[in-house]
Amino acid sequence: MNIILKKSLLLFLFIHCKTVSILDLNENHRSKCDLEINVISNLCPDEQILLKTAEDKLPLDIDHTFFSSETLKRIQNSNGFPYAVASFTMGLLKKKDTRSYLKKVSSINIDSEKKNAANKLSNIQVLILPGVFYDRNSEIGGDGRQLRSLANSLGFKDGLIAIPPAGSIYENGKFICNWLDDSNQYKKILISISKGSADFKIALNYCGEKIFKSKKIVTWINLGGINKGTYLINNVDSNFFSKVYIKYLGFKYNFSYKSFLSLKAGVKNSILNQDILMPIDFRIINIIPAPIERYVTERAYENFLTLSELGPNDGLTLLGDSYDKGAINIPVWGIDHYFRINKEGWLFLQKILLNEARQCFPICK
Repeated sequence: MNIILKKSLLLFLFIHCKTVSILDLNENHRSKCDLEINVISNLCPDEQILLKTAEDKLPLDIDHTFFSSETLKRIQNSNGFPYAVASFTMGLLKKKDTRSYLKKVSSINIDSEKKNAANKLSNIQVLILPGVFYDRNSEIGGDGRQLRSLANSLGFKDGLIAIPPAGSIYENGKFICNWLDDSNQYKKILISISKGSADFKIALNYCGEKIFKSKKIVTWINLGGINKGTYLINNVDSNFFSKVYIKYLGFKYNFSYKSFLSLKAGVKNSILNQDILMPIDFRIINIIPAPIERYVTERAYENFLTLSELGPNDGLTLLGDSYDKGAINIPVWGIDHYFRINKEGWLFLQKILLNEARQCFPICK
């Protein structure tokens, strides 16, 4: 493993930093790309052709196996990386549940919804489950500050589960269970960020039955979640010098190598590698970044190239591992794991929160 990859991976571990594009994708460039397909807008001509071609060649009947890492890797081997990402994106947009959800969300008028539901929204808490080392990054939103501010602006209560910033997914899973036991009476819309999604998945394995029965959490919004780990951890663990270096940094920055390894991908029989059965009335909105190379930020670029050998990825985890067959899966074309989203993206998140509040109204009193 080269030193660039190690530095890039370590940046992931320590800093959820603001990102800069690796290529010339400034606003002037993007303003020349105003094409659309399906619900995806601001496309350049080559992107529209790519997505249209992928859409036209989709199977008539798409099941969960189409979105697996194995299938996406085969598509990549046959037709190239961009085509595989486009197939993943258009395949999700073809799914009935995704189409229906996006149609409902797009119809929401934010101002009128806020006005008509003000009293009800104040009875719902938008709860943030942050990513790794969020405590070192509060000034740039590592603790979900922007999302919490967004929730407040809509009239929700907000909250943060202050998990151990360097805890393993197993330690944090238990912490989440205890935190929810002691939490307030408000019904909650949970937004997990990056590693926070893995932490919550483990919590569901530990105390899911209690969470489902209490209905404290009515919707889980999984934002760029590391749902089944990352093979970047596997790469470090397979290299002696990388392991020594990570252990040294663990000593320096107070985290354990065991915590680091808890995010390994593809570990047979591990909780993280399993699908968790959810009650039919427990809603999961799984928002998946789906970048082609031109959209990958400097922050994610080296990791993106490394993972590309295994298949389409967001710069930190494989797209096939991001997919959740028990969720409404929403692809976001043109961004990587670090969610550098524009004004339209923030409006979209507001509409999602307001839509999930509607589902909560009958029990959120």
